[in-house]
Amino acid sequence: MRKADAEQLLADYDTDPVAALSRALRIVLDLPGADWVTLIAAAPIDAARRRLVFDSDQTTLDGLAQELNERRGFDPPQA
Repeated sequence: MRKADAEQLLADYDTDPVAALSRALRIVLDLPGADWVTLIAAAPIDAARRRLVFDSDQTTLDGLAQELNERRGFDPPQA
């Protein structure tokens, strides 16, 4: 994800977190036409975090936005 994409994520996040995260995840996961459910299912996050995202847990959504902003993606999987 480019710096401009991260800036757009932050600019839009307060208005519509799911839409802002969806836009960012489509870029990070290279799934341009994917919906929210598909994006979260494809994201390399654990089941507990996935459940919290689907429940619209604000702290978890904020953490996902922060991770995407700071890292411009996800950490590589641990071996």
